[in-house]
Amino acid sequence: MSETKKFKILVVDDEHELVEILSENLQNQEYETLPAYDGDQAIAQAEAHHPDLIISDINMPKRDGLQMLAKLNSQGIRIPVIFVTAFSDTQKMREAWKLGAFDFIEKPIDYSILFSLVNQALEFGVRFYKEQKTSNIQLAVDSQTLAELNAQAKAEGISLAKLLNKKLNK
Repeated sequence: MSETKKFKILVVDDEHELVEILSENLQNQEYETLPAYDGDQAIAQAEAHHPDLIISDINMPKRDGLQMLAKLNSQGIRIPVIFVTAFSDTQKMREAWKLGAFDFIEKPIDYSILFSLVNQALEFGVRFYKEQKTSNIQLAVDSQTLAELNAQAKAEGISLAKLLNKKLNK
């Protein structure tokens, strides 16, 4: 019998308690979690452990979530990112989408919504990122393409996750 792969999720927030609570909830859903408490630790974890997904706060000391995502992009590390935020900052959301963020969820976290986003992001990641690594097929999913997809989703009045789900299920 073959063993099912356990997806690795990097959980990033400067609030240690939130990292622990998020990690526990994700582990209860059978995900492996990796903790990080700022953007620099997240980059180190991503480089060392190659997670399948990152769930990150935007506003953190040292290197914030946007700077973290920009640094990962500059290193060619492509991992879907769901940002968790206490504030609806439209400017930061736009910047995050330009950098290729998968989606957002606001604090306090509704776990049914988070788990749905996690499943969609992992499906997206497996289809678009992992296949690229193993098949040497150059896929046209980069920050610019994701920005275009975000613009399309906004024009249609739906989230990026819903738009990608529609495209994946065609």
